[in-house]
Amino acid sequence: MTNVLTVEVDWIGSTGDAAMSRFYFRSTDAADFTETMVGNAQGTVNAYLAALENLMSVDFAFSVRQVSLVNVDTTGAPLADIASFGPYGTHAGTSSNGFARGSGLRTNWVTATIRDGRHVHGGWYLVPCQNGAFDDTGKVSNDALTELATQGGDYITGANTHDLTAVVWSKPRAAKASYTRRGITYPAVTARAGLASDITAASPDPKPAGLRKRR
Repeated sequence: MTNVLTVEVDWIGSTGDAAMSRFYFRSTDAADFTETMVGNAQGTVNAYLAALENLMSVDFAFSVRQVSLVNVDTTGAPLADIASFGPYGTHAGTSSNGFARGSGLRTNWVTATIRDGRHVHGGWYLVPCQNGAFDDTGKVSNDALTELATQGGDYITGANTHDLTAVVWSKPRAAKASYTRRGITYPAVTARAGLASDITAASPDPKPAGLRKRR
């Protein structure tokens, strides 16, 4: 069993859409999360996103929430809401380029975990991003890919300096009985415990990301 800390980030923009990103951590030495550790996790996320402000339009901003939730990874049971010494304030993008609503960038989180015969991976979206992040052919530019990979690596190592490990949290899955709908029978789903998998690398996607909702 591992306790997982969730750091939530609110996105504010001129389109009026409510959006949130979530970043997950475990304590490297399996210690309970303290106010200082929570603050360090929030600060790591804040520094990571601040380093990517040039990929964001001036019309958008982010704010790291000062209160973070701790859960048991296997069951999802909530343990505590812990407030840090923050807050970290609201930070706006720095690019005056335009943007395409719903189009942006995805960074994939790489892990070494194999589960049910599949590689566990995660990721997050920077949507929308400023138009200069794409090249003339519509692909993510080499400069943007390099920046996402570099800052993603710094995010991972930055967490490590505070005895934290960035993780992908595969949340627990409840069992579901077989059912039939419109003449199609769907198989039963077995219950599965949650799992926190350590992130080993950041791998930005070279294809533009399309997104209607950010979870």
